[in-house]
Amino acid sequence: MPGDAEQEARAAPWRVGFALSQGEVIAPDDVRAAVAADPDSHAAWFAANAVIEHGDLALVSELLPTAATDPWTEAAVLTSLAHIAHANGDQATLERTATRSAALFADLGDRWGRLRATEWVGGLADMRGEHERAAALHREGLRWAEELALWPQVCAELSWLAWLAVQTRDYAQGRELAERAYDLAVEQGSPGALIFAEMSLGLAARRDGKLDLAVTHLSRLADLGRGESQPALYLPMVLVELGYAVEQGGDPDAALALHIEAFEVAEAMATMRDAVGPLEGMAAAVRSPEVAARLLGAAAAARIATLSPAAPAERDDTDRVTARLRAELGPERFDALLAEGARLSPGEARAQL
Repeated sequence: MPGDAEQEARAAPWRVGFALSQGEVIAPDDVRAAVAADPDSHAAWFAANAVIEHGDLALVSELLPTAATDPWTEAAVLTSLAHIAHANGDQATLERTATRSAALFADLGDRWGRLRATEWVGGLADMRGEHERAAALHREGLRWAEELALWPQVCAELSWLAWLAVQTRDYAQGRELAERAYDLAVEQGSPGALIFAEMSLGLAARRDGKLDLAVTHLSRLADLGRGESQPALYLPMVLVELGYAVEQGGDPDAALALHIEAFEVAEAMATMRDAVGPLEGMAAAVRSPEVAARLLGAAAAARIATLSPAAPAERDDTDRVTARLRAELGPERFDALLAEGARLSPGEARAQL
């Protein structure tokens, strides 16, 4: 039965946070109202953090406590800021917030908090191309999550390890880990974990040449991501992978449309790092070799600017396109066009189409 007004106000952010965590869509003003009574509380952090998976990073930033009254809430807010920084490709903020959060939780003796913070330290290592270090951090995270019986986090760590296996070309291992994560996410009824696991399944299938299976997984995720009130954080990557699967399946025009959509979503999110993959995908799908070479040049320059080196599996895609373009254009013409593209911004490169 309902409590009095004070009890209802205390319960409101928890209710909203749990509903968001289960995939429910809640209007921003309703989330704001739920945390209004005590905006710097642990419960307010919980509700704001749950918004992240729905893609409205501006709302999350608005609602996260700014004057936490206890070290635990301060450390928890830092994990959320690290998550946002990872989504935005902001490595400096990601390093600062994740390492500070890990230190605070270590001082508190809170293994759950250390687990959450270490996830984003691992994410930073992956972003920098330090795949062995990232895998070691996520293996440690998996061990902690299993010991604490935090099954949704077990799913997340398995999916991270699946992602890293795919990025380093171990597709069989990636598929095995992703299947474990997917089965556990279904068992636990965890929507966020299910998305990450299915994304890893789709990536592993595509990179391993199982194009029909990849299209099935990636199409389902693309439809889900498009249906969010804000573009889902994973949508650009999923569209790029789907575009590659469609291109390799023999339909470059449909693939190009998917890569353009991915670029536009990344542009709407204002995340330059997420624009790199679409540019490389457009180069694979566009029919003009001259335009393709310029797109590759712009993508390479953007990778340097965002400190986002290509993983081994990602290099396989660009190497395949580079070999084709060199054969079509000749090495000197290709290199000249690549240099032209390197002087273009991502937006200017997109305008070549």
